[in-house]
Amino acid sequence: FTDGTYYQAWLTTSTDDGATWSAPTQLTTESGSIQHLQAVVDGATVYLFWSRQDTNQRLSYITSTNLTNWSAVATVGQAIGVPAGNTTSNFSIVKLASGTWVLGWLNVSAVNEVVGVANNLGYPTVHVATSLNLTSWTSAVELNLPWSQRWPESVALAQEPGTNTLYAAFDQNVYPWDNYIVTRTSADGVTWAAQTITGFDHSAAADGH
Repeated sequence: FTDGTYYQAWLTTSTDDGATWSAPTQLTTESGSIQHLQAVVDGATVYLFWSRQDTNQRLSYITSTNLTNWSAVATVGQAIGVPAGNTTSNFSIVKLASGTWVLGWLNVSAVNEVVGVANNLGYPTVHVATSLNLTSWTSAVELNLPWSQRWPESVALAQEPGTNTLYAAFDQNVYPWDNYIVTRTSADGVTWAAQTITGFDHSAAADGH
């Protein structure tokens, strides 16, 4: 919600299953509007991550153990995408049961599948990297191709409870006009299985038409 100038992150809590809520309190004081928020609970600690609607490529976060007192703002050591062309600053982050953090974001591709799509903000791909401390990250893996599997707008990461299976779900355009949800799975966030179409109109073939 806006602070009068920029959209910030606010917090409100409920102790009666959502029947009533506390007065909202402002958590961030960014000098630009926030684009995307995600909270991650790790034991007794809540992490709140956010990106901005500008080109600074920062992923920031604060932590709390009581939802009242919050840490100073820190920055994740991995840059994310910018809101330009078909690229956005949307992201997803999850902490696996093993203790490894996995981050997904949209950025330009290193793959020149057809002339002109590599390093092109108009043809972003989903990037994924892992970390043990939110500071040092592995080299990014691209989960789709920039041309034949084009135009993701967001990515969601989640680990199936009680297993080592990590899911990455993202949207994908199929020529000439359809959009689908596809998923890929991994046991470690580094090596990924081939993608599967999981969201589409089941009354028609998943062939772009």
